[in-house]
Amino acid sequence: NSDDLSLTTMFVFVPVSVLDEVAALMKAEQTRKMEHYITKMFARAMHVSPKLCLRRARLFRLQEFPRTHVLLHMGDRPPLGTAQLALVVEGQVSLVGPRPADRGYQRYLELRGGCRKASSVPPWCELVSAGAVLGQAPMYGLSYT
Repeated sequence: NSDDLSLTTMFVFVPVSVLDEVAALMKAEQTRKMEHYITKMFARAMHVSPKLCLRRARLFRLQEFPRTHVLLHMGDRPPLGTAQLALVVEGQVSLVGPRPADRGYQRYLELRGGCRKASSVPPWCELVSAGAVLGQAPMYGLSYT
């Protein structure tokens, strides 16, 4: 109702200088976190000197992905120039693919109900947590497994 004078609008005014200060603090915090991930997690996982990794810090990017994001495709063999390593820093990643050839598992299937078609065999799935490095295969000329 335009005649109702009890409705008010409120504002919070923040000087631009304060916003610049907050942005600088957030950038410093992000840099600190990134240095931690690089020197403590990545260097340890790859068995590389933390100082060497820190010197190459500009090569690292921190990205968040939604729960359903596909990071790598099993069987792909990207050129070394475009391949990327991924360090899990938070959460878990599901590695999903065809079940590896396992004679014990095949015998189990036979005992449970005879022959099964390959399409009815449940996929292999493994969870990896923070600290795991994904995508190392192209460094050795191999496909993602």
